[in-house]
Amino acid sequence: MAIACGGAEQTSLLGDSGPEMDASMQQADTGGSDTSMTQDVTVNDAPIVKDATIDSPIIADSLIQCGPYLSCPAKTSICCDHSVAATWQCVANASACAGAGDIPIACSSHDNCVSQGTPGDICCGNVMNNGACEVATAVSCMATCDPATQVKIGCGTLDPCPSQAPNCRVSTCTLPGYEFCSE
Repeated sequence: MAIACGGAEQTSLLGDSGPEMDASMQQADTGGSDTSMTQDVTVNDAPIVKDATIDSPIIADSLIQCGPYLSCPAKTSICCDHSVAATWQCVANASACAGAGDIPIACSSHDNCVSQGTPGDICCGNVMNNGACEVATAVSCMATCDPATQVKIGCGTLDPCPSQAPNCRVSTCTLPGYEFCSE
């Protein structure tokens, strides 16, 4: 029995128009781009995780005033006022400033708090009265200064004093050269 296709025209698709090639045969390289190759496509269903150090804003370092002539990078050190010896020194942390009469100073202005990653904090000095004047026992970044036991350090026209301690003046007793808010 013969099968016939009705009305179909003969084409050269399977005809004898040249050498026959099957899928196992390779084409000759003509020097042009090979469009017969396909690219391997990989689908990644995992969420993209961004590196926090790239996406976070870079916060510039500021300098902590450390006595009349020295300054310390706020990101990597603090100032230590060795008040008994009347010397100033940049140290790695507060434990390196724990001698008798030492005053650890982690900031001298709001800019230092920003550099240390707490932009909402202000620089506060813990104070006590020694009979002659109020002296600082430590200075650090805090959300707010307690008006009963602390003063704001590093005040000025760009960073004014709060209403409960409206005056900004230069310390002469315990932190020479530092500005602080007082009544």
